[in-house]
Amino acid sequence: MEKKEITPEMLALQTGHYPNFSMALAMAMTRAAAWIFTDTGDVYSAVQLFSFAQKYDEKPRENGQSFFMVSGEGAIGISPGLEYLTKWIFVPAVGEKRDAAFEQMRADIEKAQAELEAEAKAATEKTEKQ
Repeated sequence: MEKKEITPEMLALQTGHYPNFSMALAMAMTRAAAWIFTDTGDVYSAVQLFSFAQKYDEKPRENGQSFFMVSGEGAIGISPGLEYLTKWIFVPAVGEKRDAAFEQMRADIEKAQAELEAEAKAATEKTEKQ
């Protein structure tokens, strides 16, 4: 019988230890859609947190043993190598804060759709004039 190799992604799913913030966010997004930054209390939507994750992952971490964790509720934390030392960075937003984040996401999506439609209309008109 052939031995199956475990990929880093499979290991992360089994252990809940994610090597980068983006992978942890992908798992957290299955449990929550808005988070509160524990240091400032600022609310982040999934879209905003994805942008944050991309920037965060560009910076090398100091400790090669550190990893990200995701709680059952969707909180995202960083551990220096031992789970009980996890510092929770983002916790799920609930109630009015979550609802406000959803409204902001809806407004951002509508704005982006309007911009795309305006660009498409301008491109169509330019093509028709030629």
